[in-house]
Amino acid sequence: MAVITSDQWQAMLDAADESQKPFFQKLYDDAVQREREAEAAARAESIAAQEALLQVPEANADRFQERLAAAVAALVRLRNLEDLESRMTALEQRNQEQRNPPPS
Repeated sequence: MAVITSDQWQAMLDAADESQKPFFQKLYDDAVQREREAEAAARAESIAAQEALLQVPEANADRFQERLAAAVAALVRLRNLEDLESRMTALEQRNQEQRNPPPS
């Protein structure tokens, strides 16, 4: 069965005769409620997953700190590479401009 979105119900509600508006209003309200519940469930699942990642048993605290340090070091290296790439791009662009100066 195809699920009709609240936007679709809203369009049908807007186009409905006055006698049909209460029926379509109910369907629209139900669709909005379903969408809100689905969004809330997805948000709760995401938060639970993030919390699970952040929980560290005491016995693994040292290993966690080592992994965290490695992850931070990797992020720093990535940032340095991005900075170098940005500088290289700027230098290449400046070099290209010097080779081909705009006509005066």
